[in-house]
Amino acid sequence: THFVRSKMGVTFLPAFVVAREVADGQLCAIAIEHPILASGEAHMITRLGRQLPEGPLMLLQHLKTWMRAFKSGGD
Repeated sequence: THFVRSKMGVTFLPAFVVAREVADGQLCAIAIEHPILASGEAHMITRLGRQLPEGPLMLLQHLKTWMRAFKSGGD
């Protein structure tokens, strides 16, 4: 967002990333509907059988819950 606000170019970001800047009038957003842009994925990978320490385990659980909110149908 700093790059865009310095008027050096444009960027492609999900709407939620720049929602505050758009609401504040710092940036403008243009929706782009394209199958490639709509099919992004993220994966979390851990070693099978590895017991994570409490901190990383809590982060993993938080991310799993947070990312679930982005799935269609509220999976």
